[in-house]
Amino acid sequence: MLEKGSCKGKRHPRLCLISDKAHIYIQDSYYTKNGGFITAEEFNASAVVLDDQDIPNQISGISFCLKSTSELQDIANQSLQDFMFLNFSLIRIENNRAIVQLNNNWMVQQNSEGRYFSGGGYTCIFKKVDGHWMFDKVTQMIIS
Repeated sequence: MLEKGSCKGKRHPRLCLISDKAHIYIQDSYYTKNGGFITAEEFNASAVVLDDQDIPNQISGISFCLKSTSELQDIANQSLQDFMFLNFSLIRIENNRAIVQLNNNWMVQQNSEGRYFSGGGYTCIFKKVDGHWMFDKVTQMIIS
């Protein structure tokens, strides 16, 4: 997903807004449930935290770094800079099929007066073929 979204072929929607494309922050958590008729408790209970081993350090010269929400906020506050980061809003694996949503969002420094309506994301389907996950298709793309 990261390779498709940030390195090869069509790039992630609004990736051009990430100021340092050589070093991209990724939020370290995602959800296994999203949308539909679920309660807030079910949604929050589906939260999963990624480990450093779950994300490659680098793909095609682009470095990726996992950070918690509080770490991202600290970076924005200390650098006095608002910036965009990637997050997986959903990773759901059902048998040999995976649904993955990748978004980019703004982390706004504490004293910022900036208000941002830009960002984007997309949802992809992957299928497991002979033990390997293969990209199947993009099912949704959002650019704002």
